[in-house]
Amino acid sequence: MTSPIDPLRPTLGPAPWFGRLVAGFYDLFILLAVWLIVSNLIQFIFGETQANLMQAALLFVAWLFFGHLWTKTGRTLGMQAWHLRLESQDGRLMTWKQATARFAWVTLFVGGFYLGLILLSVGNAVLGGSLLVAGLAAQLSAIGQPDRRTWWDRFSGTRLVAVAKVKSQ
Repeated sequence: MTSPIDPLRPTLGPAPWFGRLVAGFYDLFILLAVWLIVSNLIQFIFGETQANLMQAALLFVAWLFFGHLWTKTGRTLGMQAWHLRLESQDGRLMTWKQATARFAWVTLFVGGFYLGLILLSVGNAVLGGSLLVAGLAAQLSAIGQPDRRTWWDRFSGTRLVAVAKVKSQ
């Protein structure tokens, strides 16, 4: 099926689970590098800052980073490496509204997963376990579904698809 985003890279169907996971790790390392640069710039410009202000700034930078890539090309660097594309349900580039919704849901579930791990490590089994299970369930929600959409895909009206490789000329 050809794509209105990039006719040279037709959609091959839903993205495989392993490709999603590995592309996410690629993007995590890139985001960590961006965060290091931004946090050093903030400290250089403003000196000592409050932790809440720094966290808000880094969350904002992550939103801009992913939102820009998702709305302009539908592909982060990790997605490019694994031949994946994020698009709206109709196959077009997603809007900023969709990107914001997707970012918020991913942050909620993935952040909840890691917070659950932290809470479990300090002995809060009930809340930590609940957050851990919710985050895991959201990630695994694509398994067994014909369209392989996670909860955050469904909530934001997006889909992650595999795309054809383009041979260099």
